[in-house]
Amino acid sequence: MQSSRKRANLIIDGIIFGLQQAGGISRVWSTLIPEFLAQGVEFRYVEPLVADENIYRASLDLPAAQKESLHKFSKFTHQTLIDEAGIYVPTYYRPASKKQRSIQVCHDTIREESISKLLLPPLKARRRYLYDRAERIICVSNATREDLLGHYGEPIYRKAVVIPNPLDSTKMASMAAVGTEAPFKDMPGEPPIALYIGKRDGAKNFSECLTLLSQTVASGLCLAVVGTPFSEDEERVLAPYRTRVFNLGRLSDNELAKAMAAASFLFLPSKKEGFGFPTVEALSLGTPVVCTDTPINREVALELANFYPTGSAEALLAAVNTALGRGRLSSDESRRIRDAYDPRRIATRYLACFNELA
Repeated sequence: MQSSRKRANLIIDGIIFGLQQAGGISRVWSTLIPEFLAQGVEFRYVEPLVADENIYRASLDLPAAQKESLHKFSKFTHQTLIDEAGIYVPTYYRPASKKQRSIQVCHDTIREESISKLLLPPLKARRRYLYDRAERIICVSNATREDLLGHYGEPIYRKAVVIPNPLDSTKMASMAAVGTEAPFKDMPGEPPIALYIGKRDGAKNFSECLTLLSQTVASGLCLAVVGTPFSEDEERVLAPYRTRVFNLGRLSDNELAKAMAAASFLFLPSKKEGFGFPTVEALSLGTPVVCTDTPINREVALELANFYPTGSAEALLAAVNTALGRGRLSSDESRRIRDAYDPRRIATRYLACFNELA
C-alpha cells in the first residue's frame, strides 16, 4: 500500500547555487538535491532577482545531470515564492514568508569568531533573525551545535539537530576512477609528500607548514600545495625550503583525487574548521591525515586521523612519524568514512527532518 504521508515540498533560494564555483556549501546542495529528487521530494528553487544577475551570474552553474533534473521543475520568482507553501531553505536576501516553514543550515560560526567587532553585531542580527524564524536548524556537527549555543543561546540551540555534510558525489565518482598516474612528476626521488589544500589565511594557520618543513629536513619531506599561486610574502618565508615546496595550482576533481591518493598524508593545520571536507575525502581514499587536535577534527575524522596540539613542533613531528609509520588506512577504516558520509544516507536524514515539518 502506498504511504499516505505528505512528502515535503522543498524550496531553496537559488542564490545558494551562486557559490557553486567555490565548492563547499553549494556543492553540498548539488550532492543532496539529486538524492531528494530520487526519493520523491517536490523541489523548487528561486531564481536570482534581476538586480542580482551580475552578482549571481553563476547561480545555475551546476553539473549537467543536476541541471537537467532542475529543468523538469518550475522556477519561481521571489514574488510567486511568497504564495508558495512549503519548507524553505532561505538566505539573508530572501527570508521565508508566513506560509512557509523554514529550515536553516548552520555550517559553522567562523565568521562570528573572525569578523571585526564593528561588523559583528549586524552579522549576528541577520543570522539570529533567520535562526529565530527557523523551525529547525541543521548543524553539520556536534561541535558546530555547541558553537551555536555559545553565540546564540539556549532557545536557538534547542532547535538544532546534527546532520553531517555528505561526501561530494562528483568527487566520489572521480575518486572511484583514480588511476596510477603520479601527479607529483617534478618532485625529486620518492620523498614523503604532505598535501595541503585550500585557503592559506587566518585560522587556516598555513604558517605551521614552516614548522612541518623545519622538523622534517632529514626525511626530505615535500609539501604539495593546492590553491592559488604563492604571494610575494609567502615566497619569501618559504624560500629556505623552496626546493621542497610545490604549488600545484587549482586542480579538477579528478586531479585532486589523484593528488590525495598519491600523497603520504593530508596536512590540515587549521585552528578552526567549519567541517573539513578534505579530511573526509582523504580518509575515504585511505590517505592518512595529520591535523590539529580540535573537537571538529576529531568528530569529522571519526578519530581516524593523527592529531597534534597546534604550536607544538615536537607533537607535530610525532604525529607525522606515526602517520608515515602506519601507512594507509585499512579498507575497513576507509569504508567507515564512506558509509558515515554517504550522500544517500545523509539525504535520508534531511528528508526525515523535512517530512516531520511537512
